[in-house]
Amino acid sequence: KFAAKELAVSALLLGACIRADASLSTEKVNKFKDALKSGQDKFNTSLSDVVSSVEKKTKETADKLDDEIKRMLDTKTDALKDTNSKLNDATEGVAEACKKASEAFKKFVEKRDEWFKRTPFKLNEDELKSTADSLKTEIEGIVDKLNEKYDSFEDILSNSFKAKVGGVFLTTDTTDAAASLSSLEAIKTASKD
Repeated sequence: KFAAKELAVSALLLGACIRADASLSTEKVNKFKDALKSGQDKFNTSLSDVVSSVEKKTKETADKLDDEIKRMLDTKTDALKDTNSKLNDATEGVAEACKKASEAFKKFVEKRDEWFKRTPFKLNEDELKSTADSLKTEIEGIVDKLNEKYDSFEDILSNSFKAKVGGVFLTTDTTDAAASLSSLEAIKTASKD
């Protein structure tokens, strides 16, 4: 009987221990699951933050690149407009100088003929020739300057204006510049004549 009672108590104690151990194991498992879920949530949040940060940086970089390309385009376009404006000014200036020189030369010829008609004595032809040669040299100098300006701008204005930006070639229309070239060509031809 005693042995039976001892066995029964032992069985009860063992059962209680097993139940307690099982309950403890379940608690550990639940804690582990909670920790795992918390870690997973933190990882997902961190990953989301990283992705958002990368996307933000990528957009900022793209925007900066767009702004830089636009700035460079504006700068090159302004430079082309400035060059074209200077060319137009130079063209008008040289054309005006050629016109004045031509008028001065005509007046000189008229005055010379008038002197020959009105003067009873022969004028110094060498002096007249020297004056004429000097004026001719001045006119030729103006024409040479015109040719220099034409040559210096010809390459820029006859071709499309290209700017290399990040390996991409951007072309600016030069229709106005081409029109200026045509007017320069006409003046250049007229000055030679």
